[in-house]
Amino acid sequence: MPLTPRRWRTILTGTAVAASAQAGLRSLLTTRKVNFTPLWAVNAARVTGDAALAADIAKLPEFERVIPDAVLERQAPATTVQKAKTQAKVNGVEWNIDRIGANRVWSDFDARGEGVVAGNIGSPVDFHHPALAAQYRGRKADGSLDHNHNRRDLNWCYLPGNTGPCDYNGISIAGTMQMGVAVGGTETDRIGVAPARNGSTRAPARRTGAI
Repeated sequence: MPLTPRRWRTILTGTAVAASAQAGLRSLLTTRKVNFTPLWAVNAARVTGDAALAADIAKLPEFERVIPDAVLERQAPATTVQKAKTQAKVNGVEWNIDRIGANRVWSDFDARGEGVVAGNIGSPVDFHHPALAAQYRGRKADGSLDHNHNRRDLNWCYLPGNTGPCDYNGISIAGTMQMGVAVGGTETDRIGVAPARNGSTRAPARRTGAI
């Protein structure tokens, strides 16, 4: 997929800022022949070294902090199948909502995501889906659509004549599914964690995946 000029500017600007900010660090690591990987998007670097090297890096004026690599242990497979507290059902609260206690937040705190805008930067989203249509921020009160500032076109899901978010006609469903888990729902079936529906909480669908 070709990069658009705007994306190129983002990459070039980010790498230039990181190179300038990390000049001292990169010089130190290169001189000592230390293996490292610049992470320009977050203005950081992944470094393989010991405590003595970390102490020297900490003396650099641009130094902020060291974040050790986390060790993730794989859990053993469950020997028994645990039954969900609430089985999936057509109407009402779905089992995933009950499992994490989102429905208790709704009732105890009277909060369903009001005032929060949920976004998706992943696979494209079908804003016509029944569980998302009312939540899409680009849908006005009268039912008309305004996609301006409610989606980002990165040329993944561009189709001739298409001006709004899409999910390749149902072929790429991951983004639609993710937004459904976040904010999806109808009047009778709540599948999303934050299904509040008003102008400030509708989810802006994205037409493409990663930036």
